[in-house]
Amino acid sequence: MTHGTNTQPAAVHLPNFPRLLTQLLLEDGFTAEEIFSGLGFDRQNLADEKFRLSTEQHRDFIQRALSLTGNPHLALHIYSRAFDVTYSAFLMT
Repeated sequence: MTHGTNTQPAAVHLPNFPRLLTQLLLEDGFTAEEIFSGLGFDRQNLADEKFRLSTEQHRDFIQRALSLTGNPHLALHIYSRAFDVTYSAFLMT
């Protein structure tokens, strides 16, 4: 009996979340070198709408952000900052 191989393409991720996270990390004082060193992509790649991150690149990027910030609740921090910006923009209109 033979087993089929997985013919599904590797998962790819849009760079939207990494762009947001990059901006927040830069605002928190981290350098682009700290954020992207050794990841195989950079801020210019994330600005390209045609660029896609592999599953491994996405995972490594998230792990880098967690390592840099030392914040195990980084998702909550991102949510609260994004909400503050959205809410502030709403109040200004």
